[in-house]
Amino acid sequence: MTAKGHTETSAGASPRRSPRGTEAWERLAALAREGGDRPMLTLFADDPRRAERYSLRCGGLLLDYAKNRIDDAVMAALVRLAEDMGVPAGIRALFAGEPVNVSEGRPALHVALRGAERVTGAAGEALRIAVGTELAKARDLAGRVRAGTWRGKTGRAVTDVINIGIGGSDMGPRMLYHALREYAAPDIRCHFIANVDGAEIHSLLAGLDPETTLVIVASKSFATHETRLNANTTRDWFERGLGGSRDEVMGHFVAITENFAEARAFGIPDANDDDVDEQQVVDLGVRDAEHAAHLLGHRREVGPLEPVHGRQAALREQHQDPRPTPRLRDDRHRFVARLRKRRLRVSRV
Repeated sequence: MTAKGHTETSAGASPRRSPRGTEAWERLAALAREGGDRPMLTLFADDPRRAERYSLRCGGLLLDYAKNRIDDAVMAALVRLAEDMGVPAGIRALFAGEPVNVSEGRPALHVALRGAERVTGAAGEALRIAVGTELAKARDLAGRVRAGTWRGKTGRAVTDVINIGIGGSDMGPRMLYHALREYAAPDIRCHFIANVDGAEIHSLLAGLDPETTLVIVASKSFATHETRLNANTTRDWFERGLGGSRDEVMGHFVAITENFAEARAFGIPDANDDDVDEQQVVDLGVRDAEHAAHLLGHRREVGPLEPVHGRQAALREQHQDPRPTPRLRDDRHRFVARLRKRRLRVSRV
């Protein structure tokens, strides 16, 4: 039996219909009409233990939701709504490694990265081995960089690490690095590149030494245009600064990806040298590239890249020449002119 308005779905799959048609939703709407305008001071006065009852502590964090217009009846209706929409079953499916990612038909393994022992079911043991192997690679890589034993083409230790990524592959490691910067290795600087505008990558590279720079290319598919564009620019910079063959300079690159084939096609080798069994292509399973970037600082099959056309082609040209193309320069001038007019109108009001 399913709730009113709810369509039964397989475990882990998202409901096909809106929760608005469920009985729990209607109950919540009625409760909102009855007490939605109650003053917050009154709620705390009527229940001296309200802050304690409607808060949670976990891992040193406090989640305080007492300052919402909720009571026991509202909480019961919210729990009922979650049950009607299959949330408990979805959680179980997530931790069992079932294919809850319905768009790709695959598991979502974020929980495995945060503790593979939490994954239950037949996939649990295999996931523990896979996750442990990949995290060990990242830990070993971080240790070698921090110890100065990771060497580039000329044999010098790493002083600068560049993380090239976009979205979660940029914000995750960037956030962790800044949050934990007090524990950073003092002789290693970390930089983050996500902007497709070539001015940023050229400005950064101008102040670095290719002999002591290591680049992390973080991309689940290794086919993201912005990431590949910045990676190509950086690779060209290494070739100009170090000379030699492309294979020699690719020892300065590490890939965090699921698409090993595309990373290898880009030129990133499987191992840094013949003496150490250490992969330069690291598979973290999901978009959690921050694991490796954090360790360093403080520390679906896809085809070849599609051609870049139109505006993206202009951006690619800009990476080859740090000066803006005429079209981009004209666009910037028009944008700045509009901003000035808008500010002028605001200042006159």
